[in-house]
Amino acid sequence: MKAIIVFAILVFMLSLAFAGLAGDKVCIKNICIQVETASSPETRAQGLMFRSSLGQNTGMLFIFESEDKHAFWMKNMKLPLDIIWINKDNAIVDIKENVPPCGEYCETLIPAQDARYVLEVSSGFTEEHSIEIGDRVDLKDAVK
Repeated sequence: MKAIIVFAILVFMLSLAFAGLAGDKVCIKNICIQVETASSPETRAQGLMFRSSLGQNTGMLFIFESEDKHAFWMKNMKLPLDIIWINKDNAIVDIKENVPPCGEYCETLIPAQDARYVLEVSSGFTEEHSIEIGDRVDLKDAVK
């Protein structure tokens, strides 16, 4: 009986953990990405740290209350990423490609312009799909 209760609790916790992936997506140039959203200070601070993989066409969307030059770094990351900054008008304002996890020193990545959203995807995604500064991003499924 104890094992069944523990199993039920684990299933419930996993469903909560993946709830952000259920229907949240962003689209750029007709390429849609399933995203986990990070909109609280805690989830933004955690980000993708300690993850050992990121599926194809998946990522994390960081949602901030206001536009700013939101800085990122790759502390405790295990995989390289492309980082895309998006302004309040849903236009890409900066991209950092193939950002490696940091070693002893973590470089702080600051966008050239203010952004309200930041999208992290697998390294090589932006090059593979010819994503560029100025491209529009459809966020309506992920930003509620």
